Order: sequence, then C-alpha cells, then structure tokens
Amino acid sequence: HELLRLVRERHPRVRRMLVTGYADLQAVIDAVNQGGVMHYIPKPWNTGDVLNAVRDAFAGYLEEAERTAYT
Repeated sequence: HELLRLVRERHPRVRRMLVTGYADLQAVIDAVNQGGVMHYIPKPWNTGDVLNAVRDAFAGYLEEAERTAYT
C-alpha cells in the first residue's frame, strides 16, 4: 500500500485499483484508506468485474475533470 499512497500524493487524480491474491483484510483496508483505492479486485478475477471497475474509474475521472474545469 506504500506505492498506492505515493501515487495518491503525487497524482491525486489517478484512479487506483488493487488486484491481489493476498486476502489479508487489514492490508486491503489500509490500501483503501491510505492509498485511496477505488476498487479492490481479488484474484482470480472475473474479466467482467475488471472491465466494470475500469469503466467506473474512467467515468469518475471524467466527472472530476468536468467538475474541476469550471473552478
């Protein structure tokens, strides 16, 4: 989650996702809280779930970009 935290600090508009086979709940919670993870995708993943997560992330990015364009 250290990398995710650094990305959040340096590039706050980047949408972060965590794809892992590691099932430690506390590590996932830390990644969400400290790294600003938008989606947690457990391995093995379902392709449809990954596509939906990417679509959600992109839609959120566009909404934020539109909102900040007017400020």
